Amino acid sequence: MAHAHVDLLLDPAQPDLDPRSDDNPDDLAQGLRDRWAVPSGPISGMISTLEEHGIVCIYRDLSDLGAATLASTAASGRMLMFIDTAATRLDLVWSLAHELGHLVLAGEPSKEQEARAEAFASAFLLPASDLRADDSPGSSINLGGEASRCGVRPRQLAQRLRDLKMITHVQFRQVIHEAAGIGDEQPNPALLGRPSALADRVRDAGGSRRAALPAFLTADELRQRYLARSQS
Repeated sequence: MAHAHVDLLLDPAQPDLDPRSDDNPDDLAQGLRDRWAVPSGPISGMISTLEEHGIVCIYRDLSDLGAATLASTAASGRMLMFIDTAATRLDLVWSLAHELGHLVLAGEPSKEQEARAEAFASAFLLPASDLRADDSPGSSINLGGEASRCGVRPRQLAQRLRDLKMITHVQFRQVIHEAAGIGDEQPNPALLGRPSALADRVRDAGGSRRAALPAFLTADELRQRYLARSQS
């Protein structure tokens, strides 16, 4: 029902994506950053970035699915990104990039596709050009601080450095061992951001009651199902 409601609440829109199933995840991730004009460095406002490009984000309880996020595409082409209300910011930044990878890679569910979505998330959040431009050699990087700045876990950053051959496998084990005593830091809330597409619609309509009418919802239903953690 969420797709039907959102289609009635919002004007028709196609997401700014070019799904490709046969390209390298690294190339697709960098290509999407270029297409969306994402500046170098950590992505500021992952949720707002998705919504700016046509992917509507909605907080929901996904505990039954055991997922932090879940992307869904309707026959109309509308794309929704469901976000678990209980997930941490640290889990959400990576999970949103992973689900975005599924939308971009456009393949059938499989173990290989999961691995490709993980590779896409890594490249999207940790571009090779940014890491190679860093003044610190890979093996001497402040893993905890850099991971927190980028909104990822130290292990995810270390794996990316290893995949880019900026550190050896031996160095990878060493930095992971050193990072184990640091723990994971929650990223700055600005790296995640908050949904606004549906809240903006409510504002433009003059309130929840008027906005809800086209979707045959009550104002309370609209607020409870679609406006959790939104910002207007």
